[in-house]
Amino acid sequence: MNKKVCSFTGHRIIENTYEVKEKLKKLIIELIEDGYLEFYNGGAIGFDFLSAITVIELKKEYDIKLNLILPCKNQDLKWNNYNKKIYRYIIDNCDSLEYISEEYNNFCMHQRNRALCERCDLLVAYLKRNYGGTYYTVEYAKKTGKRLINIT
Repeated sequence: MNKKVCSFTGHRIIENTYEVKEKLKKLIIELIEDGYLEFYNGGAIGFDFLSAITVIELKKEYDIKLNLILPCKNQDLKWNNYNKKIYRYIIDNCDSLEYISEEYNNFCMHQRNRALCERCDLLVAYLKRNYGGTYYTVEYAKKTGKRLINIT
């Protein structure tokens, strides 16, 4: 049986973070029970952080993997220390790490989002508006025939 693979995409700002995290945790457990054992994440502030940390917590109970596809090695260059600390925790607790580019360029975020879609069977999104990177990623997933769950 092939492993089922899930990727995450979402906005930087999350409304009702506690409720979203509880809903996300419940969904990920259901996915694990359905055979999803690999999870891909883009490592951005917001929903990516929330989903990565949730997978890391569940790794203590389930034999699952967290794989990061990051846009560039200096993604966190302009972040505050708090977000850099969370980012480092996620990197330190992932199972694999891939960079799209050595340094930031005009295409690395876009390429990261496409790679997240291309590696998965299912895209879990936190999408509340019809523009921006998350919207583009969801539309790309639809075009490529991926299963989609928008947890909003």
